[in-house]
Amino acid sequence: LETNPEFHRFVFIDKDVESLNALREQVEANFPKKLFRVQFMEGDANERLEEITNWNWNTRRAVVFLDPFALHVKWSTIQRIAKTRSMDMWLLFPAMAVNRMMPRSGVIPPDWASKLTEVFGSADWESVFFEKSPRDMFGEEQIRKNSTAFFERLSKFVTSRLEDEFFGVHDEPLILKSSKGIPLFLFCFAAG
Repeated sequence: LETNPEFHRFVFIDKDVESLNALREQVEANFPKKLFRVQFMEGDANERLEEITNWNWNTRRAVVFLDPFALHVKWSTIQRIAKTRSMDMWLLFPAMAVNRMMPRSGVIPPDWASKLTEVFGSADWESVFFEKSPRDMFGEEQIRKNSTAFFERLSKFVTSRLEDEFFGVHDEPLILKSSKGIPLFLFCFAAG
């Protein structure tokens, strides 16, 4: 809201009504003259962004900042943003949440696997992050997580998935870490 030149319109989406109301109060207190440019939308961002991406984008440009709670942004939402060819996107990708859903054992509950496929838009993640051992003397394979440079591989994988959708993608997302140096998020940029 402080940028110059100014944006013509702002759309803030949040599923939590209290958070949305708190944001509205902040805008009213700090930017009362710009309140007429701001629209507050309650609901699931995937659904709301589907509505927004269906607007006429022939004469508009937009910047989307996606800051999901855990793994709630679906790849189909990212595809819809890209298809407008008018929206640039900053994505705070939940790297640690993905890491936690990929146990070293390689045994992933079906609902977790389904969620990971929904987030990545492809089941290719399985071959990128897991490897099969040679068959043992009983003919069984072991599937194990390849933890070597996990976050770097995740960064490359997410970047390649974004490159499949967008006109341009920054090739090295920033890996945001905790105060103890633990990777938490990938900060990605894609241009429409």
